Amino acid sequence: MKTVYKAAATAALILGIGFIGQIEPAHAGKNQGFFGSFGEWLATPPEKPKSKTTSRSTRTSKPGKPGKPGKRTNYTVNSKKDYRSYRDNNGNIDWNAYALNRVSRNEALDTGTTGRVIAYNGPREAGSIVISTNQRRLYLVLPGNQARVYKVGVGRPGYEWYGAHNISRKTEWPDWRPPAEMRKRQPYLPKFMPGGPGNPMGARALYLGSTIYRIHGTTENHTIGGAVSSGCIRMLNQDVIDLYTRVKVGTRVYVEA
Repeated sequence: MKTVYKAAATAALILGIGFIGQIEPAHAGKNQGFFGSFGEWLATPPEKPKSKTTSRSTRTSKPGKPGKPGKRTNYTVNSKKDYRSYRDNNGNIDWNAYALNRVSRNEALDTGTTGRVIAYNGPREAGSIVISTNQRRLYLVLPGNQARVYKVGVGRPGYEWYGAHNISRKTEWPDWRPPAEMRKRQPYLPKFMPGGPGNPMGARALYLGSTIYRIHGTTENHTIGGAVSSGCIRMLNQDVIDLYTRVKVGTRVYVEA
């Protein structure tokens, strides 16, 4: 009897294995049996989980560590194109040539600047300088009842002054040391600024006697013709360069209404 049961169990096992072998899992290839599919499933590596991080292509790269801030450049040029043609073979900039060409010819003519000689019938001697505060004009008196005229900026209301002084000193690209009273009114002003194209004193300065006043250039061309300063006389850089070459220390300067 035991032999019969054993034979029946063996037959059932064989039939069951044969039946299972015909079943194909959903991921099995065609015509593969159970054991083939099971072996392939074991050999297939599991899928890696999808990363939750943002792809590198869409990230915003971090900016590099900034270096130490440098000193502010005092140049007023807008771009390298402005002064490229004024460099010499050593790469140095001829700021005088640059200053002379900063104002267009039309603007120079409109403001009554360099090279304009007019009739002059005033009482001042040839070789002297006359500044008309109301007219916003500087006249370099010439022989023969003529004068060379320049448009200037003068002291704003409350800072006008009148008188006569001699030019005591001439300086190219002057340094600027704002007086204490000016810095008191404008605390943001520096105590000292070296000469250069960004210096408010401009390309040249003519010092008037022992006063704090000067005839000088400017970095703000639009102020020429206005009452804008703390008492100094402003000129376009190209004008003050021209005037600088025409006068000497000791020249008499008259500041009039």
